[in-house]
Amino acid sequence: AYDKAKAAAVKWQADAELFGFGNLSTGPVDAEGRSTAWNLKWSSKSAGKMNMMSVTSGVLTTFVMDGAGGRGIPVKPETTWDSKKLVQMADGAGGAAHRARGAKVTLGIVANAVKPGTTLWHVSYAGDDYKEVFHVAIEGETGKLKVLSD
Repeated sequence: AYDKAKAAAVKWQADAELFGFGNLSTGPVDAEGRSTAWNLKWSSKSAGKMNMMSVTSGVLTTFVMDGAGGRGIPVKPETTWDSKKLVQMADGAGGAAHRARGAKVTLGIVANAVKPGTTLWHVSYAGDDYKEVFHVAIEGETGKLKVLSD
C-alpha cells in the first residue's frame, strides 16, 4: 500500500510528504501483517493541499483537498515497512494472547516526538467494542519495542 501510494503522491506533487499512515479497523491486520484497508495522508507545501488516499483490496483511491496537513513523518531508507515483522514483534510482547481472544490489530506510523527525525510504529489490539486492550510502540529505525498498555 505504501509503495503504491507513494508513487501516486510523488506523481501528484513532487514535494509530497507523508503525514499519516495506518490501516483501518474495517481491515484489521492479520498475523502476516496484511490488511485490506489502508489510509495514507500526504501534504504538499508548494500546492497548499493534502491528498487523502486509501488502498482498499489493492485499489488506490485519492481525494485532494485544501489544507496544510499534519506533522510530516520522517521516512528514511532504514525505516521499516515490514508489517509482518512489526506484528510478530507485538504478538511476541504479549499481543498474541489478546489476538487469541479475538482482538483485532491496527497499526500506524507517526513522527517520533521523543526522538526527532525518527519514526514510531503503534500496534494496537482492540476488542469488538473497539476498546484497546494492548498497545506497543516500535521505533521505526531501531526496532526498539515498548509496551504502552496491557
